[in-house]
Amino acid sequence: MSNNEQNSYNRIEGINYSLLKEYHKSPMHFKYAIDNPRVSTEAQVLGTLVHSMILEPHTVNDDFTIIDVSKRPDPTKDFRSIENKIWKQELIEEAAKYSKTVIDGETFDTGTKMANNVLGNPVIKALLDKAVIEKGISWTDPMTGLKCKGRPDAWVEDKDLIIDIKTTISAHPSDFQRSLWNYRYHEQAAFYSMGLKALYGADKFNRFLFIAVEKNAPYCAASYFLSSSALDTGWTTCQSLLNLHKQCVDANDWSRGYDVLASHKSGIMDMDLPQYAYMKQENDELTEKY
Repeated sequence: MSNNEQNSYNRIEGINYSLLKEYHKSPMHFKYAIDNPRVSTEAQVLGTLVHSMILEPHTVNDDFTIIDVSKRPDPTKDFRSIENKIWKQELIEEAAKYSKTVIDGETFDTGTKMANNVLGNPVIKALLDKAVIEKGISWTDPMTGLKCKGRPDAWVEDKDLIIDIKTTISAHPSDFQRSLWNYRYHEQAAFYSMGLKALYGADKFNRFLFIAVEKNAPYCAASYFLSSSALDTGWTTCQSLLNLHKQCVDANDWSRGYDVLASHKSGIMDMDLPQYAYMKQENDELTEKY
């Protein structure tokens, strides 16, 4: 997505999943995220670059500036050096005037290899060639009346298919399954699915495809269809988060912290050992017996 398109999307009224998921922590965390937008990390910059290279390669030159680190003032030191740090910051500030992100050559090469491995799959390439790419959508949640918005990576209408690209440490099935849960990708998938259903019909877009590509050599890529039960679970959780957001909007109050999770009116929560601790204790006892 070009920076102009990004700015247009930002102006669309509605809550997106990136902010909605803050309610997993508390309303206070949501409000803080609204008031204090995060600066992109190096991993997020790489992810954005890879998305651009795969989905909209024509935008890469417009959105990124590649710096030659060999031209830093003191080539004998890295960017912990004050002189080199100032030099890089000046380049970043200059690029920001044109809404560009600064990356180094190594990052560009890594992104290129990751993108090539994804696009090297002819089935994936064919799907992306016919897909709608990074188009912002908006809809109204029927249960809360809240305006929502999202920007799926890609969707293919005649396949009822939504596609999402994830950069990851490991795209191996067991590892990516953990990432799916830990990063709540199934909730994001459900959020996009419900948005497109609101626009195209309730019987549409029941299929979701993740394309996972590793950030380290050999930059292996793998693709996974998300199960319908995972999508259903994701949407149930999203609806709960939207309900909580609705309560905060109506009360104009985001002051509650983790006490929102408490079952006691006092806000005090019960605490126990995690279940795995008891399982470990049982295993230890069995080991001692034998």
